[in-house]
Amino acid sequence: MNKKINIALGIIFLFMVGVRIYVIDSVSTAGEELASLNIELKNLEQDNENLNVELLSLSSLNVIEAKAAELGYANNTFEFLEPQNLALR
Repeated sequence: MNKKINIALGIIFLFMVGVRIYVIDSVSTAGEELASLNIELKNLEQDNENLNVELLSLSSLNVIEAKAAELGYANNTFEFLEPQNLALR
């Protein structure tokens, strides 16, 4: 009877050791993936900041005015028309 209990405890012990090794391996792999994702996040945040700076510089009035002139748009010149006396009845 003692021998069967010892064998069962040995099997349970070996199973628990195997589970522990599996969990430790999974956690270490997840740690590497987390570090990689953090690096990617920092790179994307830097790209986002660079794009915001570019957006702000391209949306300035001086740049828009220069681009409009390049495309052939004229300066703001207004011509007011005199009203016609057509439907006065």
